[in-house]
Amino acid sequence: MTTPHEPAPPAGPTSPWAERLLALSSVLLVVSFLIAWCLQVYFHIDVAAALSYVADDGWCLPTTEGFGIHCFGDFHQFIAPASSDYYPITSSLSVSPAGSVISDVFGWLATATTIRFSLVTYLLLSCVLILAPFAITLRHRPLRESLPFLMVLGVLTMPFITLMDRGNNLSFAVPGLFLFAFGLKKARYDMCTLGIVLSAVVKPQFLILVIALLAIRQYRRAALTMVYSGLAVLATFVFYAGPVDRFQSWVSSISRYSAHIPLASDHNYSISGAIFRTLSLPIAPEHLRVIARHLLSLHTTFPGLLALLLFSAVLIAFGRRMDPTALAFVVLCNATFLVGTVNAYYTAVALPIAALIVSSGLPGGGPDGTSTARSRQVRLRDLGSWSILIAVSIALAPMVFPTSWPALDQAYVVNAWSILVPASWYLASLLVVLGSITWPEGLRPRLGTALHRSHPHPAP
Repeated sequence: MTTPHEPAPPAGPTSPWAERLLALSSVLLVVSFLIAWCLQVYFHIDVAAALSYVADDGWCLPTTEGFGIHCFGDFHQFIAPASSDYYPITSSLSVSPAGSVISDVFGWLATATTIRFSLVTYLLLSCVLILAPFAITLRHRPLRESLPFLMVLGVLTMPFITLMDRGNNLSFAVPGLFLFAFGLKKARYDMCTLGIVLSAVVKPQFLILVIALLAIRQYRRAALTMVYSGLAVLATFVFYAGPVDRFQSWVSSISRYSAHIPLASDHNYSISGAIFRTLSLPIAPEHLRVIARHLLSLHTTFPGLLALLLFSAVLIAFGRRMDPTALAFVVLCNATFLVGTVNAYYTAVALPIAALIVSSGLPGGGPDGTSTARSRQVRLRDLGSWSILIAVSIALAPMVFPTSWPALDQAYVVNAWSILVPASWYLASLLVVLGSITWPEGLRPRLGTALHRSHPHPAP
């Protein structure tokens, strides 16, 4: 028996899935650096603008309120609008119920001290919140083992760079998203409720995560989660003067937000934007282009809503057969890329999944990457696990992948990565769902044969 003064037992061996995620993310990170170097040095392309936003965005007085020429726009537009030539607009902050509370707290700190001191405090707190999932999952491992994961999957990633660059309050939702995914993995559904409430009060679209509770037949817990989330959202309005007017303004901002970033912009990571830009390529068939534009003219969230309805139906029917990490991945995908405007920093939803992969891996696959079972259904499940690994790595990579070779007189390139990120997440979700469906006996052999023609069915 150990005494209170004895050290904690050493952590077990690293999961093969964690090593694969680290290796693939490291490769993409090196490729990202090489492409960024070539674009910046050889062609004078503004890589930071293609990845996130222009550094000199004009939201503050950089000499006294920012750093260098940079203003952290999502922080400054509500903290110091008087010192800027701009004014608050419909953005991801105006649709955040807790956004005004967070802005007021750091606005008070800026008044009591300086705007720059408030900014530094905000950025340090954001850094801690963004890296919290890895700090929790790696807490029992020595520094020499945990540091590579923390750097490659945390600090040197698209979500960390863009969240810190913009100063967006989505960082306050990351711990809640991790609580939701971790609670789902450990069957701690009270933790799921807390995570959904904390994340939905920052970004209301994360209330969609309740679908995961419905999928595992936690109906009472799902109802309580919706009630608690509604009360938490209302609480952010009742303590201000004119709560009804503030609430109506918030609802109006939500209705306008989906069209905040044009679908043609490569800063838009929504599935609608990915479809629109893909079908706008010259090689796209004209009839598909016409159909897509007609559907998107109805509403920019139409593809995401359609996918949400289809995935929800399948999850409610077969969700109990899914691995909790895979289930969390699917609902996070549908909650994040649903709306018509998705900024690059929403790739932060990959952080909780990456942390779970590091701590407990993914279903299927032995040390050599092959399943010990030979059924085709299990192989399809393994394919879903690999697709999750690839999709998470793609979302974490700070990649600027131009659609065409830049010319010397260009100042900007079109980043195709904003198409690949949502496309890979929806494709992985589809494969995960297919692996959870109980197929009729007549269909299962044909599906399995198409995927794994070289592996015979085992003898009973």
